[in-house]
Amino acid sequence: MGKTEQGRVAKGNGKRFENLVGRWLSVPNSNCDIRKQHEALKPVRSMGHGQFIAVYTAASGCDYFGTLMGGYSVVIEAKHREADRIRQADFTEAEKQHLHKTAELGGYAVVVVEFADGRVFLLPYLLVEKSQYVYGHKHIKEGELVRDGYQINFCEDLYSAITKNSRKGLERLLFGIKEARKNEDKV
Repeated sequence: MGKTEQGRVAKGNGKRFENLVGRWLSVPNSNCDIRKQHEALKPVRSMGHGQFIAVYTAASGCDYFGTLMGGYSVVIEAKHREADRIRQADFTEAEKQHLHKTAELGGYAVVVVEFADGRVFLLPYLLVEKSQYVYGHKHIKEGELVRDGYQINFCEDLYSAITKNSRKGLERLLFGIKEARKNEDKV
C-alpha cells in the first residue's frame, strides 16, 4: 500500500473513531454537557442543493468540550494511531494550547486514543505533554499505557465515566483504572 493510500486509511480510521467517541458523549445526561467543537468554516461558493465549497477560517481546538457536574471543565481530544505510540507531534498547536490551558486552570484535559489493534486508552493530556520526563521520550508506547493501567473497555468505562457521576468517574479512569476497580466498593 502506497503512502497516499495509507494516509487515506489512517484519516478514515481517525474520523470513524472520533465519530464513535461523539456518539458515546452525546448520550443525554444531566451530569454533564459535552459537545463537539466544529471547525470554523467560511462558505466561498454555492454548489446548489445545500452544498457549498468552504475554507477553514481558524484553527480548531480539541474535538469535544463541556462541563461536568460541579462546574468542572472537560476537554477531550480523540486520536486514532496506526503506529504503536502516541506522540506529542500528533497534536496541533491549537489542540496543545486548549488542552494545556484547561489542565492549568483545573479542568480535565483528556486524550482518548485508539490504536490499530482496537485497544482504547484514556489518559490525561499532561501525561502526553510531560512524557519525556515520565517515559524518557516524547511519545508514549501502547505497551507503556497497558502497563500503567490506562487501557479502558471503551463501551463500558467511558460511558460509565460520562453518564454516572461524571467527575468522579472521569477521575477514576484518569488516575488508575486498576486501583479504582479494587476500591470501587469503598466509594
